[in-house]
Amino acid sequence: MSRASAYIDWFYEARRQLRNQVRPFDFERLLSARSFEVVLATTATFPPPGLGEERLLNGLISTEMTERADTLRDRANRAAYRG
Repeated sequence: MSRASAYIDWFYEARRQLRNQVRPFDFERLLSARSFEVVLATTATFPPPGLGEERLLNGLISTEMTERADTLRDRANRAAYRG
């Protein structure tokens, strides 16, 4: 579950840093609240998820972080190109 905790921390930190830099419309595209909610709900289940569930959760987190990093990088490149 440490990977899920790291993702949750990353999400909150990214949200804090982007809060005043992007429009609310872009915020959901940059940081998917829906995926975050799935991870958050999964980490709150009792009993803790087994190995199969943890593998699925780790896959979700990896995919989500890759997609968000790509989206943020693309946006930063576009902003730098315009700027």
